[in-house]
Amino acid sequence: MMPPVIDVHGHLGPPVPYRPSAGGVEENAALCARWGITLQIVSAFTAIHGDVPRGNAQVSAACEDNPWLRGYVVIDPTDLRQAESELDRWLDGERFVGVKIHPTYAGVPIASSAMRAALTLVADRGTVALVHTWGTDVADLAELVATTSGLRAIAGHMGADRWDLAAECASQVDRLYLEPSCAVALHGQMRHVVDHAPLDQLLFGTDAPLLDPCVAFGQLAAADLTAEQLQAICWTNAAALFEL
Repeated sequence: MMPPVIDVHGHLGPPVPYRPSAGGVEENAALCARWGITLQIVSAFTAIHGDVPRGNAQVSAACEDNPWLRGYVVIDPTDLRQAESELDRWLDGERFVGVKIHPTYAGVPIASSAMRAALTLVADRGTVALVHTWGTDVADLAELVATTSGLRAIAGHMGADRWDLAAECASQVDRLYLEPSCAVALHGQMRHVVDHAPLDQLLFGTDAPLLDPCVAFGQLAAADLTAEQLQAICWTNAAALFEL
């Protein structure tokens, strides 16, 4: 039997990439109901793809009307003035519980001064950042976490095809968290991460509605987890991290 589930990597459309006319809170609600997701933390595709103020406002409105939703404030690491303004406006610990940064769409590598400055803003406000990682740049995020006082960050997609490196990094940096949402879902990857990373640093994410949650739930099923491990990954760890 599944425990309650917090999805720490959701999105809100429209638009949804590859499906520009799709999306909206109704789609999120249907997916969460189908898969038993109790609470979903989302960022707006609109904000990630460039219109940060409009996307963050879209998430705020959705959270106000749907108590099973929480939001990430999206910030652009290339525009720190706007980032500070958006954090001042939205980061309240109630509707918005963290920050989302997608360095690829922003056009900056994780190992950059822009990302260090943006993540310092996150740390200074005592909140959590979800950062898109892909490949070896998960090690760059780990280095920024390790060298930025108080910073807590989630490696989105846990490095994608470098989930092994992500697990190694998490074992060395206790403020780096991992979540498994990804179009790359190889046999044995979640089992490897559970065996090599601290359990209390593992979270659950789906990337829905870009991806169907079946991909992330399939990773859990294939990992042959104990009830204790499932409870920690799906609920307890995220509830503690986000103070939910």
